[in-house]
Amino acid sequence: VLDGQKVLPLRAKELGFSYRYPYINNALKAIMSD
Repeated sequence: VLDGQKVLPLRAKELGFSYRYPYINNALKAIMSD
């Protein structure tokens, strides 16, 4: 409970998927600016 887990999207990247906002702070800024 006290430790976090870092999840890496290795399979998604292997398949060519790319994130528009790889970091949550950038995604939130984009949402709030609309």
